[in-house]
Amino acid sequence: MFSNIPQAVLQKMEDLNFSKEIASDLSLVPQLLSDTLKEIKKFHLGDKALHDIKLSLQEALVNAIKHGSRLNRVLPVRLDVEARKDSLVMTVTDQGDGFDAARLMDPTQPGNLQRLSGRGIFLIRNLMDGVEFFDGGRKIQMVKAFHKGAKGEDERRKKG
Repeated sequence: MFSNIPQAVLQKMEDLNFSKEIASDLSLVPQLLSDTLKEIKKFHLGDKALHDIKLSLQEALVNAIKHGSRLNRVLPVRLDVEARKDSLVMTVTDQGDGFDAARLMDPTQPGNLQRLSGRGIFLIRNLMDGVEFFDGGRKIQMVKAFHKGAKGEDERRKKG
């Protein structure tokens, strides 16, 4: 599956585990995204995969801050990133009241096309290979797989 990726890079990926916590302040999201993507880029993912990760992570963080913590700077939002042998797992956790993800409306349905909300989770679900909610909707776990057939065929580029 990873014949075009040097063994040293694969080993290094398994070592990527970090957590960061920020106040519920939208102005802090760009720096957290930048810092996180800087680490992820070391693993030579394709442009499509990086775009999918960036957009999904941004949506999850903004949702956690706006809807979960309701912009209350006292309530932290936490990001956990773990690179596994076959995937990147990102988890965003807020301290809000949570929500029932099963009750989200499909923004592509005719009655929802004019609604101003509801597209973030839809995007995440379509860009990532796995999305699960935990802790009553206060935690979203997003998985991007590193293999052919994953969403985005160019998940890895050969780098030496």
